[in-house]
Amino acid sequence: MVFYKNIIYSSLLTFLNFIFLINSEKDEELIEDCGYQINPFGGRISLDGQEFINGHKINCIWIINKQNSYKNFSLTKSSYFDNIFLHIDQFHLKGENITLEIREGINSEGKILIKLEGEQSSKQLAQKQLEQGFEIKIENENGFYIRLQGKIENNSGLSIPYSYFYRWPDPPCNSSMDEFYCDNNKCISNILRCNGYDHCGDSSDEMCNFKGETTNIEYDPLWKSAIVTVIFALLALLLLTLLMILIVSRSARNHLIHSLPSNSIQSIQYRQQQQPRRRGRTTETAIALNNNNNNFRLSR
Repeated sequence: MVFYKNIIYSSLLTFLNFIFLINSEKDEELIEDCGYQINPFGGRISLDGQEFINGHKINCIWIINKQNSYKNFSLTKSSYFDNIFLHIDQFHLKGENITLEIREGINSEGKILIKLEGEQSSKQLAQKQLEQGFEIKIENENGFYIRLQGKIENNSGLSIPYSYFYRWPDPPCNSSMDEFYCDNNKCISNILRCNGYDHCGDSSDEMCNFKGETTNIEYDPLWKSAIVTVIFALLALLLLTLLMILIVSRSARNHLIHSLPSNSIQSIQYRQQQQPRRRGRTTETAIALNNNNNNFRLSR
């Protein structure tokens, strides 16, 4: 009888564990579509507006390569753009086991260009990337393969600007399209200019001084903390400088007094003591003269 009870108990535990695993798999649903479509002229890969991924594991892949069509129209003019540029502007996503990798090509077998794990500051990103970012020439199936994995807690903190471009020795650009000439001899689509993100690779497309023009530049929270720290350090340095000036001036005054001969010091002290007395005598003399004048007037 006890033997049968143990069998029933074990079977029940196995069934409950199976149900628990099924529910866990449902809770840990893997999201593979992060809701971003590649623009054939350039843009920015981010997770902005994708709040539905928060609390979930993701395995998102973006492929940036030659685009032959976009939103039902042909891109024959875009054939001028024979290169692709990108750089990682921000990577400080909150979550678990978050990794970002960029490969050359259009699949996971291409040469890895950069792999990041966990949050990265602006300084760390600058050290791990080339100053001009990553560039690749569009040939056959060439391009960039971007993969983001991990469990996301907050979808803000990812920014990867990219652009299609061609090189031209002198301005203006060669195409009849509306294009912008970068200071580093790149020609990019003018729609990428003054949007708050560097698409040239030298930030020349973001040097905007037009009246009423605004840019949407996102700042790294670590840089905000650094700016606040610098401000407090400058204030502390100013206070310390004022305190040192006060101490030096008092020390110089005391040194000057002690360096004078003793008779000079006594003379100074005597004059300081005599000043109130002289003021008192002057006041008494003025009062006496005033009384004499009044008596003289009355006698007349």
